[in-house]
Amino acid sequence: MSSFMLARTPLYIMASIGFTARKLRVFNKHANQVMTQLMLYITLPALILFSLQTTFSIELLIDFIWLVIMSIFVLSVSVLIAAILRKKAALPANQKSVFESLIIFGNQGFIGFAVIYILMAEQGIIYLTIFNICYLILIWTYGIYLFTKHDQSINWRLLFFNPGIVAT
Repeated sequence: MSSFMLARTPLYIMASIGFTARKLRVFNKHANQVMTQLMLYITLPALILFSLQTTFSIELLIDFIWLVIMSIFVLSVSVLIAAILRKKAALPANQKSVFESLIIFGNQGFIGFAVIYILMAEQGIIYLTIFNICYLILIWTYGIYLFTKHDQSINWRLLFFNPGIVAT
């Protein structure tokens, strides 16, 4: 447990620095948007590309296959549970898609990369990236479908060939 807490300490330090800088108004009102874009569009993709520079091996391929299988299993169970809970929820119809998407799509992306990098270094980033491939495909297809299924017509071509899917 102490090694886990030790691994999380840099995250808490970074969060504290950010919180303090925000409270002291070191950054202007647009800083959050700029930093978020910097992290999501530059830092995180660079970390993923850096971590994927590894020597190919049969063991790594087997790990990738297992990760994809586990990811599909976890997401399938999430979709099933979300569909059941959506039907049972006493919510207005326009809120049921939001409810379902919140059950299926957790925030495993950005903070997950920071935690796994601290715990497992570049190897962990590789594993998380492979595990998230199915998640990204699902969020950019089924996630969009959840919010557009009541539209008069759904452009299925755009649903499956949007920038998120192409990037994944």
